[in-house]
Amino acid sequence: MLGRDEVAFAFTSTSADAANPARRVASLSGAARENADSRVMAGLHFRFATDAGLKLGRQVGTAAVAQILQPIASSAAVEPAIGNTSQAATY
Repeated sequence: MLGRDEVAFAFTSTSADAANPARRVASLSGAARENADSRVMAGLHFRFATDAGLKLGRQVGTAAVAQILQPIASSAAVEPAIGNTSQAATY
């Protein structure tokens, strides 16, 4: 899934129109654009702010996938460090 935009999913919203609470999107970027558009239409944000937010989100996601979310060589060779505070993550 990492590195792909074409991830279709559906979700429901308690704040959506009661006649149509389920939303379906074909991609992660489509969901982000729909959310940004809704913020502008609701009067909560200006378009330039949502455009900047979408751009920043893409940059953060790209950096996270490139620098942090990489597959490990062998899952058997790495023990999970959950609860182990002696191994602090550095970013």
